[in-house]
Amino acid sequence: MSREIAGGLDNRLAASDEFAALTELVTTGTPVAVSGVSGAGSALLVAGLAADGGTALVVTYNDERARRIADDLRALLSDDAESQAEAEVLVYPSIASALYDGVTPDRAAVADRLTVLERLNAGDRIIVVTSVQALMLQTIPVDLMRSARREIAVGEIIDRDDLARAFVELGYEHVDLIDDVGQFSVRGGIVDVSPPTMPAPVRIELFGDEVESIRLFSAQTQVSLSSVQRAGVGPAGEILLSEDAVARALPLIKRAFRRELDRLDEDDKKREADRLRERRDEDLELLANLRPAESLVHYLPYVYDRRATLGDYLPEECLVVVDEPVRIATHGEGFYADAEDSYRSGVKLGRHLRLPETACISFEQLAAVHLSVQPGLEGKRRVVYLGMLRRDVPWNEAARPASFSTPPVDSFGGKFDLLVDGIRDWQHGGEHLLICSGEPEKAAEALAGRGLKDISVANGQLTLEAGKVKVAALELSGGFKLPSASLVVMTGAEIYGWRKVRQPRESKYRRGFSLTSIQELDEGDLVVHITHGIGRYAGLSKQTIGDMERDYLVIEYSGEDRIYVPVTQLDRVQRYVGPQGGAISVDSLKGKRWETAKRKARASTRLLARELMKLYRERERAKGHAFAGESPWMSELEASFRFEETAGQWQAIKDIKRDMEQPRPADRLICGDVGFGKTEVAIRAAFKAVLDGKQVAVLCPTTVLAHQHLNSFRERLGKYPVEIRMLSRFRTAAEQRKTIQQLKAGTVDVVIGTHRLLGSDVGFHDLGLIIVDEEQRFGVEQKERLKQLRASVDVLTLTATPIPRTLNMALSGIRDISVINDPPAGRLPIRTFVREHDEDLIREAVLREVERGGQIYFVHNRVKSIRHVAARLQRLVPDVNIAVAHGQMDEDELEQVMMAFYREEFDVLVCTTIIENGLDVPNANTMIVDDADNLGLAQLYQLRGRVGRSNRQAYAYLMYRYPDRMTEEAEQRLQAIEEFSELGSGFKVALRDLEIRGAGDILGAEQSGHVSAVGLDLYAQMLADSVRALKGEAVSDEEEGHPSLELPLEAVIPADYVPGERQRISIYRRLSSLWEVEHVNALAEEVVDRYGPMPVPVQNLLEIGRLRIACREVGIVDVRAQRDRVRIRLSRQVALTRRERLILSELYRDTVKGKRRDDQPSLSRPTFDATEITFAYSAREPERVLQGLTETIQRLRDREQARGRDRQAVGETA
Repeated sequence: MSREIAGGLDNRLAASDEFAALTELVTTGTPVAVSGVSGAGSALLVAGLAADGGTALVVTYNDERARRIADDLRALLSDDAESQAEAEVLVYPSIASALYDGVTPDRAAVADRLTVLERLNAGDRIIVVTSVQALMLQTIPVDLMRSARREIAVGEIIDRDDLARAFVELGYEHVDLIDDVGQFSVRGGIVDVSPPTMPAPVRIELFGDEVESIRLFSAQTQVSLSSVQRAGVGPAGEILLSEDAVARALPLIKRAFRRELDRLDEDDKKREADRLRERRDEDLELLANLRPAESLVHYLPYVYDRRATLGDYLPEECLVVVDEPVRIATHGEGFYADAEDSYRSGVKLGRHLRLPETACISFEQLAAVHLSVQPGLEGKRRVVYLGMLRRDVPWNEAARPASFSTPPVDSFGGKFDLLVDGIRDWQHGGEHLLICSGEPEKAAEALAGRGLKDISVANGQLTLEAGKVKVAALELSGGFKLPSASLVVMTGAEIYGWRKVRQPRESKYRRGFSLTSIQELDEGDLVVHITHGIGRYAGLSKQTIGDMERDYLVIEYSGEDRIYVPVTQLDRVQRYVGPQGGAISVDSLKGKRWETAKRKARASTRLLARELMKLYRERERAKGHAFAGESPWMSELEASFRFEETAGQWQAIKDIKRDMEQPRPADRLICGDVGFGKTEVAIRAAFKAVLDGKQVAVLCPTTVLAHQHLNSFRERLGKYPVEIRMLSRFRTAAEQRKTIQQLKAGTVDVVIGTHRLLGSDVGFHDLGLIIVDEEQRFGVEQKERLKQLRASVDVLTLTATPIPRTLNMALSGIRDISVINDPPAGRLPIRTFVREHDEDLIREAVLREVERGGQIYFVHNRVKSIRHVAARLQRLVPDVNIAVAHGQMDEDELEQVMMAFYREEFDVLVCTTIIENGLDVPNANTMIVDDADNLGLAQLYQLRGRVGRSNRQAYAYLMYRYPDRMTEEAEQRLQAIEEFSELGSGFKVALRDLEIRGAGDILGAEQSGHVSAVGLDLYAQMLADSVRALKGEAVSDEEEGHPSLELPLEAVIPADYVPGERQRISIYRRLSSLWEVEHVNALAEEVVDRYGPMPVPVQNLLEIGRLRIACREVGIVDVRAQRDRVRIRLSRQVALTRRERLILSELYRDTVKGKRRDDQPSLSRPTFDATEITFAYSAREPERVLQGLTETIQRLRDREQARGRDRQAVGETA
């Protein structure tokens, strides 16, 4: 099957004489050295050479370059079949960091490697792009990879336990719930497995021993996505531990350990010997239990008789393209030398065992075997070497020279007038022009607005014409010219001066939990029961009532008291979120503290709601400036954004634009993690204001942040006639006076500064928008001044502190809040390692980051010893520039150091935790935290967020010194932050601290006592009720809003249906929080999907959930079955009138006499009170209770409709 090249480029390639001559030469089987290739021109050439549809291998000098070439190839081969290109072009990454440092390799990288090996083994014709480092690493043997695969098809007869054993042998980990690759779980007749090579985890449903269905499902939601007829499950990793292989390997490995330990003992290297013994014990246990952890990869020489590299998986007929062979040789030889050094250093320090051979082959061996044409493969293996310059291939001087000239296009750096002139010159010269843009309509509109002719957006099949410009939705890494075909290709890199960052492919597995969504309960957690107060969760308890089993949540209170909360009433229980300073006391079931705390908190929410509502109504009545809609320059600015906007970012941009276009002052809060794109939202809002002739003031809490915003605004708006100035104490008095005069005269459009902007001498000609960054960090006086300004101008506030979801909902309609939850395109999770203090590892981490041109934070949180630590680090890495920053420095000196680090004048910043709320330094991508066990979890989480601000892989090393002195809490903190390294992920302790900070920022310090007394969630619920009451909406009583149903039915989730206690609690909590029948039905479908057909007790549980919703709708607050009676208690607000009680009694009258009509209730002998209905029922027919309750609910609904008709009739009469 041939491959088609998108964008009309196949026709231009066919018109190139150079390409025709090159193709003819390559088809003879002669190795060819092509010169003149640069940028994305190399991907175009590869796409052309691989157009026959055969297998191709592209080798380059590092992983980053490999990903870029692969992205270009996918774009060129996508056309309208993007998924096909995605499946045909695969990256085979390196896992070199896992070789000898004991670091578990990235699971996503392992998954990508296994996918490539599996596809090649299956004979699929794909294009593989890899680095020389990845190609040198050895992996699982070809024949073992082929045999280690389990095929499963619908209709097949399979023993469930045999299937589970097969997954264990393939290296899968048995878990309760799949959330990552390489795992499987078993629940009754359902087996879930997550093969690294599948697009999503697989759910196998058995009926007896027959495979009834196979479905792909989402690891995030656990819900099925689609059905398939068959699935193949290959190895979970690159090391397979069969019993025979381990039996052969273990004696050899133990003998090698003994020899190495004897050597270390003889040399009196106790610390190194202890370290090696610890490693031995861990690894031998893994091997003996056949647990193939990827950290065992360096034992492959013992486990496998022979090993393979990626090159051994290639078919004989294959195209091999070597990108930049001279650089490949340099990087390959350097990688092998570094691997050997790392290996020898590791052996010397006792980090790992001395091996019979290393885990990678030499570059000389690689070049001779896989980057050349071997004897016997002439005419089958085609080898092409690509480079910009005409140079000999270091290991193959016989390669025939050829030319394919694709010189780069000069960058216009955002200067649109020069760009348009350049395009016109190319048009007059008869060039075929293609502009690649992620937003072709906006790009074409922007250029046409500059007077460019013959420009159009490509839709569908694209044909390039001489002298005309086509704009297509292609995303290439850079532009190029192809003079031999009169072709010019341009991208954002040439138009704006930088390369657009692509949105990476979404991970098919764990993305981490959102900071605002973690609600799990662990034993010992503080919880709030709305009736009984703050207690401590003590687990799930199964109790037998009569002859029925039920689950209860156990909450302990002071004095050894405890309550048992039915799982159908978990909506009354909330996770306690409150300030962590000081111990929180649990309540007493006999005391009055809880009722007093609730009463005071409710009163405070009423006052707060009145104040917020007053501000909201004043703002609604105030006259503001209604800004104009979109403009060509705004479209141009948006098209020039170097990142792909995230969903949250787009929504925030739309929100603030809509606010600004209203004839009242806008006041919106944008909440998002640091580096999630809030500044771009602010820049677009500022530009919108300037386009309407208004001035903008950007207020920052520190001079350092003001400098950063100044750089960001100038970078984005510098190509437009926008005058941007800075006002702070770092400017001279004369400069400040001049800026203030220009502000008053209206010649400055945007002013960025600290609280100096709020000075009494500062005035504006026509201020239209104030942007406030982190308002909570300003003083009372500055906040008061801002409050005065809010009445007349639009205000946009930015904060990085998460706002609790419950509080956000409570303020809905009176406080405008936009939340940006998702990270920007290209952002990678931070790889986090917890290690004992190791100077060799520190040195290696620093030098690795400096070598790739990056910077390092070294956090040491003791001012007293920070200079000593910096001096010691300088001795470790003498050629690295180091600076020191801490909070006791003079403020001016501190800001100068921070700015110097931002300008990349230093490689390493040795600092205290003062950087927690500091600069955004995209070039800083390694952090080393000294004595990390002494820091809190929220602090570690925010510190780690200082790195990983670009599309580079970031690393965080959390180090501790005295493992024997570390507390259990500190160990848990470090384990938690190492485990949760995904973007936007969090953990409960960090969440609580950060949420409380966010709540305090919104509510004000005076409310913190009430939040602490009742917990954030209940306080937010009270605030929401107060807001609704002020709006004139009906508000349920605290108790009455949570109907309680105690029915004579077994309503429980059996442990043999849902095995994990945490999963059962999760279902109970979700059900109790649902107040729409449709949502309960959706949950029921999900439960069946995940666990199989529901047993009767689970069906009863969900039916009670539906009835709770109906009860709340009609005002039933309590339903309780006791002995042979069912008591239904009504809210006082819906109490039955005497006339209504008589009507209901009449309906039951004939039943008492033994006669029955079809429309009469199922239950007999009812009695009525104003707020109570009591029925008798037979214990032999408990299901009649559900039927009778349903009918009673319907009667009450009819009553409400009748009341509504009466009120309407009265109104019409009046």
